Amino acid sequence: MRHVLLSILLTCCALAAHAQGFRVKSCKASDTDLMASVVPHVDAQGRPCAMVKVVTKVQGIKFGGGVVGRVENRSGEYWAYMPAGTQELVLTRPDYLPLVVRFADFGIMELEPKLTYSLVLKDEALQPEKFGVMIVVSPKDADIRVDGFDFKADSFGRLKLLLSKGDHAVTVSAYGFAPQSRTLTTGRESQSINILLESILADLTVVASAEAALTVNGENRGKGRWQGEVMPGQYVVTAEAEGYLPAQETIDLEEKETRVFEFPELTRIKARVDVQTQPAGCTVALDGHPYGRTPVSIPQVDFGKHELTVEVDSNGLRRVCEYEIEVADTVSQQVSYEVATEAELALHGRALEWFRQGVQLDVKGESAKGYFPPRDPQALYDSIVAIADSLSPSFFQHQLYLPQYEGNADIAAWQCVGDRLFLYYTYLDVEADEPIRMKNGTRYSFVHQPFKALKVARRMGKELTHHELAYVAMSYNALKQDENSVEWFRKWWEKAAATEEPSDHASGRMCFFCAEALKRLGVTDEARTWYERALPILEKTEKNAAKLKQYRQAAK
Repeated sequence: MRHVLLSILLTCCALAAHAQGFRVKSCKASDTDLMASVVPHVDAQGRPCAMVKVVTKVQGIKFGGGVVGRVENRSGEYWAYMPAGTQELVLTRPDYLPLVVRFADFGIMELEPKLTYSLVLKDEALQPEKFGVMIVVSPKDADIRVDGFDFKADSFGRLKLLLSKGDHAVTVSAYGFAPQSRTLTTGRESQSINILLESILADLTVVASAEAALTVNGENRGKGRWQGEVMPGQYVVTAEAEGYLPAQETIDLEEKETRVFEFPELTRIKARVDVQTQPAGCTVALDGHPYGRTPVSIPQVDFGKHELTVEVDSNGLRRVCEYEIEVADTVSQQVSYEVATEAELALHGRALEWFRQGVQLDVKGESAKGYFPPRDPQALYDSIVAIADSLSPSFFQHQLYLPQYEGNADIAAWQCVGDRLFLYYTYLDVEADEPIRMKNGTRYSFVHQPFKALKVARRMGKELTHHELAYVAMSYNALKQDENSVEWFRKWWEKAAATEEPSDHASGRMCFFCAEALKRLGVTDEARTWYERALPILEKTEKNAAKLKQYRQAAK
């Protein structure tokens, strides 16, 4: 509305020479009219207003220029309150050119508060000139310029003007339409012209993946697909989606062109991740996929969060750590983790060497010097307990193949070692029949506790070595449980003979005991097979002639 009013105000001066309208007869302050002070009004800032009384017989006059409140239409007069300091008044009426009354033209620099002013119009100049013009435009919100001055049509797209006789330049324009210019000639009678603009808009459709956010010249246009009419020209369209590189294209559109632009598949954000660890040589897996040992570079890691698994397996220390990494852009990342300290590795290295020398086991749980650990079980166990609490539990479970006990994951590492030692020493042929003291103070006699040995063996489950299978079989043999004894002797032989057939004295005795149990069960054919395994070994290893004679006699 303000734009329309300003256009009219600017136009009125230029067209005054061409068309009839309002004329001012006089404008002055009234010394006797006290209406502005008797019935005062205030402006938006609370300051007193002035009153302007417009004297005329013409009806339908509209007031602009900052009138305060409602204008009263009295008989032959219009009463309007205006803010103090106002310098002009605008009067409009349909079919008339607007009138701008500048108070300075009448010796009044600006309106003063609480004063009443009288503005008298000339009635003889209020009749419209006979050359009326109606301009009808489409679209109805088009801009209309007549003789270089701007107008706006009403809500129906119509503009009424009074123009003097002669030629007048008319230009109509609107966004998205080709402008039109015409020369309008008046001087015969009222006339009406229709100006229909032709659209020049281009039809643009932008398509991308469903999750991609679209922009056209920087304005958001939703996701996946956008279609709209735009002015001809150059447009920059972009597609962005989380986890993908943004795509951008420049499009030039001609008038009335229809264009469908489809973005190619967006490129996934990937980056290289360089992994270093302390110690070096840790195995690395990303989201379950192995990538070798550190230092290692993992190429083309997808955008987002990932689970990085790092495992150290060194000096008897086995530890698995999980870390979260996140790829947010294409910049390569370098990550570094301390999986184990140098002090930990040194401690485990010393412990591993100690176990190999003192317990005489290699890393697969096999005895390096036969079935028997050193003969001082008390000192051996005390040494294990002393170092066990400083080591990772994985040391025993991994390097010595100690089991994870099902249903009781809280068993300490020293207890795992204690169970294994107990099972070793349960073998009934141990020469030193001396109990040892465990960490909790309990004294164990390995020779006389086969029931305890069997319980420990069941707890250890599938992790038993072939030596331990022999200890379980001998425990059943001591209890005279021949069926169980034979079952475990068979397991021992199957596992022991898988690599190299046993040939030491203890193996010969176990073959002999199995044959004896089979004979008591009446399985004579298999008993004969076990006697045939036992005697060649015992003939070479048994130093006691009396015992050797007993073995020979029993095998007949």
